[in-house]
Amino acid sequence: MDTNDRITTMSEAVQLYIMSYLRDGTAVGIVSFSDFAFLHADMTEVTSDEVKESLRASVPTQTIGGTNIAAGIYECQRILTQYTGGDIRNARILLHSDGEGRVDDSIEQIISEGVILDTVLFGQGGYLADQAEQTGGQQYFASDERGGVGLLAFYESTALRTCEAESEDALLNNDLILIVTGKLTYQGRVYFDVTIGMNTKMVFQYDARVEISISTNYQLTISEDANSLTTIVTIEGRLVKFLDYTITKEDPDTEVSVILTVTSSPVPGIQPIVVNNRLNSKNIDFSASSELIGYMGVFQGYSSVLQLAVFTVLEDPSGSLTRIQYFDDGTGKDSVANDGIYTGFLPPHLIGGGSSGKFYGLSIDIQGEGLLPGPGVVGRRKKRCVGCNSLGNVTRSGSGGVIVIDNWVQLNDATPPEKITDLMVLAVSEDNDRVILAWTAPGEDLNMGRVSGYDFGVGAEISIDAMINLAPALILSNVSTFLVEAGSLLEMQVNTGAITPAMLGLPESANISTYYFRVRTYDSSNNYANWSNPVSASYVDPAVIAVLYGPTTSTTNQPTETTTKAPSLTYILIGVGGGVFLVIAIGLAACLSRCKSKSKLQARHSHQQASSEVTFQGPAFSNGQYYSTPQEPFSFQHDHSHGNHQVFHNAAFY
Repeated sequence: MDTNDRITTMSEAVQLYIMSYLRDGTAVGIVSFSDFAFLHADMTEVTSDEVKESLRASVPTQTIGGTNIAAGIYECQRILTQYTGGDIRNARILLHSDGEGRVDDSIEQIISEGVILDTVLFGQGGYLADQAEQTGGQQYFASDERGGVGLLAFYESTALRTCEAESEDALLNNDLILIVTGKLTYQGRVYFDVTIGMNTKMVFQYDARVEISISTNYQLTISEDANSLTTIVTIEGRLVKFLDYTITKEDPDTEVSVILTVTSSPVPGIQPIVVNNRLNSKNIDFSASSELIGYMGVFQGYSSVLQLAVFTVLEDPSGSLTRIQYFDDGTGKDSVANDGIYTGFLPPHLIGGGSSGKFYGLSIDIQGEGLLPGPGVVGRRKKRCVGCNSLGNVTRSGSGGVIVIDNWVQLNDATPPEKITDLMVLAVSEDNDRVILAWTAPGEDLNMGRVSGYDFGVGAEISIDAMINLAPALILSNVSTFLVEAGSLLEMQVNTGAITPAMLGLPESANISTYYFRVRTYDSSNNYANWSNPVSASYVDPAVIAVLYGPTTSTTNQPTETTTKAPSLTYILIGVGGGVFLVIAIGLAACLSRCKSKSKLQARHSHQQASSEVTFQGPAFSNGQYYSTPQEPFSFQHDHSHGNHQVFHNAAFY
């Protein structure tokens, strides 16, 4: 993209921000600059669409020379000081740039004054990549494509950001909708959980004219901006559960893309759902550690919000999107299940690139029914939540920042599948010598994707060295059906009656009363996972189990969270543009989120057997439920001659 195209893209983005995302009451100034000239508008309070139109007209649309970023920041600082009477702490500058130009000591100067710098970087320049974080601000990379899902999420979250979480609006949706050729309409739905739904705003941005209709009995206002191809819908009152909308094209033979952002105010008196995002690094250097790990904390007060589908969306310089799912189930890079901190990672071999210094923008997408912990909360991907309280359908979007790819090289896949840790014996039938194993499917790369194959081990001892590979003829299930997406629940039937002592390296006269099993997987690059937890199948009297083993409850440790509040100052927007550079800034009070550290926690269950006396300790299946809390160990005599036997095992929960 050449200079004139880029300044046009920046100008369009700034104009969209002014018209769609600035709140009434915001004090705004526009500053554009180059090495040769300054153009600026003094601070103006936004009170109407007419005021926004006048501000939009002040945005430059042509280049006027080189870029002196430092001079522009100093000018923003001067205007802010004049407007506030001298105290500019927590005022905000929103800077649009290609990331290159002279900064000098201007960043240190605004840090000393307490000014917050947010940056939007266009193109592949990188000088400003780390400047925003130094001031406590946020940064985002915008692709050369017009608009962009992540860019609009950044705009919305920047406009909403305050120091009072309970009064802060929530960004619910930030979706790219494609209405393909031959289809005239698109029908969608926006969900509202119990914490949100007051005074909702929907912003539709599209690349060809469409008609928007909303199905609701509430009072609403629809305004269309033909210049920026944007429709804004505001709805008064509290919306409950969901809201339906319809987008209709003018020409069914064309493809239309629509970006929808939805914000809504919290319900008074109810603790809001707060989302905090953190990455292990904002720079991926392929000469060292190139793994990208993300942590997403989702809480209502001190309670973790469970069972959500959490994604980070990466937008590369061409506008292509990659979705990375996060899990809160103790698998993959996640340390502790059900602590409200969802964890995801991008393996090195999946990181695109092709050259050094490439920028990627990140945005957040959260969806699903939110559950607050109950006494029966358990782990793993597919879990039962006994006694949990539902918050309804939770949706949240937001900006995740920007990362930079350095020293990119094409890497081979060295990431193995996840180790299976929840293998269990689901049932045993002594009549026909059958054992049913069950587990949760791992992924191609830890807990993402689908594996390429399985190895199954069986033996008369718990040691993996004493096990053999289970012959395909002994498996009474279609193993190809196990090659499914990570998180799926799987079951496999084994013909133990055909397993002879000789197969296991024992004398033919040996009496095998207990079988041990393990499972491992491998991916398309022949990376093997570690062997699973061992499980065993024995026959015991069910009457003994009923007397000695019963249901239990579990407890969860609730995370704590500290919120630092700062006084909220007047909003201010300041823009800079010139050369290959355009800047906008907003003065807001900023709240810096603190990510919670996570401690490793592993639950280990044991199952020991000696001669005819069997001692069990670990999770149990009782009355249709799996219980994850370790029980008190117990012992009983195992008399195989009585008949009427049933398996008991040390398997983990679902």
